[in-house]
Amino acid sequence: MALRHTRGPIAVGPFLAVVLLAYAASLVRTVSGAMIRRGLRCAGSRASRADVSSAQCCIWIDVVDDLQANLFSHKCERSASEAVRLAFHDGVARSQALEHNQTFYGGADGSILKYADIELAYPENQPVQGIAHALIPFADKHGVGYGDLIQFAAAVALSNCPGAPRLRFLAGRMEAKAPAPPHLVPSPASPASTILERVQDAGFTPGDLVALLAAHSIGRQRTLDTSSAGTPLDSTPHVFDSQFYRDVLLPGTTYPGNGSHFGEAPSPSTAQFRIASDAALARHPTTACAWQSLAGDQLGTSQAFLGAMHKLALNGQDVASLVDCSAVIPSAHTVENRSRSVGLIPETEPSDVQDSLNCQKCFSRYSSISIASRPAVKRY
Repeated sequence: MALRHTRGPIAVGPFLAVVLLAYAASLVRTVSGAMIRRGLRCAGSRASRADVSSAQCCIWIDVVDDLQANLFSHKCERSASEAVRLAFHDGVARSQALEHNQTFYGGADGSILKYADIELAYPENQPVQGIAHALIPFADKHGVGYGDLIQFAAAVALSNCPGAPRLRFLAGRMEAKAPAPPHLVPSPASPASTILERVQDAGFTPGDLVALLAAHSIGRQRTLDTSSAGTPLDSTPHVFDSQFYRDVLLPGTTYPGNGSHFGEAPSPSTAQFRIASDAALARHPTTACAWQSLAGDQLGTSQAFLGAMHKLALNGQDVASLVDCSAVIPSAHTVENRSRSVGLIPETEPSDVQDSLNCQKCFSRYSSISIASRPAVKRY
């Protein structure tokens, strides 16, 4: 049907008007502000049922299946938590000071995989050596970038953890041009002030850091004390929740292994390992109230982590050049908002939770915290 020009707006026939409206409805605005088409179908078996924003996203559907079948096994266990940790190690390896001097440009660029022989030799990257070497063949097999795969694997891993938010994923990161220098990943034994300075140089606020540490809710330590390898960092390690923030606020009285080790602080129970930097940040003037505000707040923890992880995943990248493939990421099972049901480990009381700065507005929720016995958590 031809268009008819008038002195006013262009008039169109009713059929073409419907077509134009349908096309407009198929457009969505991405997180970067760009308009994309949704509802595109990828070729293949399972992929043919998936709607994506761009044909560039289709390959990631195959990567999801491969990762779930051959690495994560659809479980929130060791490989999943270590994949999330690897995303932090790669994304935080950026220094604005070095960029200003034009000596290094890093961030979430996959350098920890591309230059694995260099970066994985750094002591701070020892805990992610296994998952890093495990992911490299997946990137090579599917022909995707290392930087993309690291952040994608973290998002897929979290989809296996009940309570975790569905992370966004943008594809198309530029390839790393150089290895990250050592000491850009904070040490677990560093003072809180040193860690805050380091993450600020990497482009993150104190609130970002506190939110990112929600990943420790599914974490376990393996390298700081080998006598207690596999000990979880909170009392609910198979669930992504706010329990971690509350557990770290309990006074430390014991060690799960054979005594104190580098990067370790006393724990409230032999069933938990407490990282010294977690204990320090939970009580530091800059981060204590932010820490307490998330303890027991499942929704707040999930939203804060979602925003901080998206910032981490794009650190050092040109967002406008990336393609939004978030539709490929599976969703995790939800858990209830635990603001009034977060548990205490046995033999502790609400009054045991330490309020180092008297953050009353953050801390009022603890008046209704119930004591909950936790089943024994196995190490693996």
